[in-house]
Amino acid sequence: MRAPADVKARAMCNCVRLLASLWIAGTVLPAQTWIAATDEGLVKRTGMWTAGEFRHAGSGHLLTMEDGAALELSFTGAGVVLSLDAHGLSYARLGLENLGILEVTIDGRQSAAVLPQREDRDVVLARGLGDGAHMLRLVHRATAAGSGARVAGFRILRGGEGDLSFLLHGEANRFLNDIRAVVSKNGHVVRNSLIRNWLTGQCRIAGLPAGSGYQVELMAAGWQTQHLRDIEIKAGQETELQPVYLRRRPESTTSGVEFPRAGQPAIVRSGESFATRVFLAGVSIESVELRRQLGPATISREVVFREDKAREHDGRAEGIITLPAGVAPGLYDLVFRLPKKVSRSAPRAVYVVTEYPRNPVFVTFGHMDTFGQEAAEYLQRLAGLSNLIGADMVLVSNEVNAAYALGAFARLDMPHLITFGNHEVAGHQEFYGNAVSMIDYGPELSILNFSHAWHGDLSHAYALLESRAKTRCKIINAFEHDAPVEAMLDRYRISFLHDAHGPGPKVMQIGRTPTQRAGKANSESFRVVRFEGCRPVSFTYAGHPSAPIPLPRHQPAPMQLSFSTPNDGAARRVTARISNRWAQAFPNGRVVFVMPSGDCTVEGGRMESAIASDDGRFVVLTARADIPANADIEVTAESRQR
Repeated sequence: MRAPADVKARAMCNCVRLLASLWIAGTVLPAQTWIAATDEGLVKRTGMWTAGEFRHAGSGHLLTMEDGAALELSFTGAGVVLSLDAHGLSYARLGLENLGILEVTIDGRQSAAVLPQREDRDVVLARGLGDGAHMLRLVHRATAAGSGARVAGFRILRGGEGDLSFLLHGEANRFLNDIRAVVSKNGHVVRNSLIRNWLTGQCRIAGLPAGSGYQVELMAAGWQTQHLRDIEIKAGQETELQPVYLRRRPESTTSGVEFPRAGQPAIVRSGESFATRVFLAGVSIESVELRRQLGPATISREVVFREDKAREHDGRAEGIITLPAGVAPGLYDLVFRLPKKVSRSAPRAVYVVTEYPRNPVFVTFGHMDTFGQEAAEYLQRLAGLSNLIGADMVLVSNEVNAAYALGAFARLDMPHLITFGNHEVAGHQEFYGNAVSMIDYGPELSILNFSHAWHGDLSHAYALLESRAKTRCKIINAFEHDAPVEAMLDRYRISFLHDAHGPGPKVMQIGRTPTQRAGKANSESFRVVRFEGCRPVSFTYAGHPSAPIPLPRHQPAPMQLSFSTPNDGAARRVTARISNRWAQAFPNGRVVFVMPSGDCTVEGGRMESAIASDDGRFVVLTARADIPANADIEVTAESRQR
């Protein structure tokens, strides 16, 4: 019996146990014992069970589709919690839902019948068991809905525990799969786990020691974090809270602006113009502004929108915005203020530069399988590294869930382009606009962003390339690599192609131009692509012929940034420490400080800009520094009172 597509077979070490220590009121409680379902030394299998994991997940499971397949476990404890794994995402080609039923017997007596279709990951099978050893047996059966169950493991209870449950839904709910829940008490983390059944919205956190004063933080990239406070857990009971509703974060929500937008930015200098289209439905505009928020510092400039009445259609106004002189560099939200405190906005839609880069630098990666929160947290790490490396743009290929991706990239300090591909969640245009677009990075560099396979209709791509026929440097960010060579790559002199799907060497030259391909090699790495003029000259790790820069998903990043004091505008002297354990240097890295207003200086780096906040209380200071391989450096910013 072959495993479904979402299951990646892997060897599992025998007798792997995780002892989850619970910290309450500063003291260590006796640990609950975690037994992984894949532990063949403790969990006996009958029938067909396949050990696997969701793509790049931090934990595994046993999957069965077979009627009558069973698991047996002998344990000593007062109770036991069954931990299921999440449902598959058949609509994104990531496996099937768990539609079977698990018949549970403990010590030969029927204990429960568990329907994974209805439950969250945690299900209490028994409490108040007597002293001594107990025998647990699970038998999978098909139901009228179908079959299948993914069992992650078992948590053995010591007694005196209770549970917490609630329903959770949110804006853009069909994109919301799972969330991270962090449970704490008296300032100590008690549980940190992924929760939520995306079919039903059911959430459950089982096996919490009884007590009051619990707090729960609920997080999903792109949605506003919710804090649940003053929760009491009663022994032997499930505390059911009122339903929770997560709203999208404003910085991850485009409202009424078709372009520019995140993923299709306008990149301009002060005094230059860009086109925009906004839904007004005949309502007048009170003001238009570019706006940035960095911690407590707000930086904004009012701009003027000049509508082209001939382009108005169905309530959508199109026109030109021209920047005044002296707009500070940075990535801005575009905000239209309308009467009655109504607004239209496109977060991170306009990137203002002092000069266009002569030798641009890109961070590239792809096929990261971001279908939920765990993968989105990996994207957030990549975003932070991209900021530190100081790239001019980030190119992302073949993503899955646009809602999580847009939330993860909210921390980027530069624009990003993104394509979706063979696992895409339909509807990514809601977050990123057209699947095919052309972005101009000044008059000499244009990037075609193409989310389709190359064997379909290419007329839109050809039209966009033809419109930039005289642009000196053109590159493509694609889903797949096999673009037409003579008709496209050679004809339009494409210098670089980034992709994340398809066969062949990931680093190769194509055609007569030649076009340099440097694509995704695996889903735990990225590339830094450096150009000299229009020619990519560096795109591998530490001089290797083809390797990308490795970034393990479930280990600390080899390069870390830390600050001597919170970087929040309070301290007049702040030191950033960069620790690089990669065997590769990163010249011209970037650190951003938020300082109190004053005369600013930089030690250990080069000051790039110092921008005053609107209220005059803060200065956003950007410093550049060369980051050596296998070394630590410090960059210090100081703001002296005038």
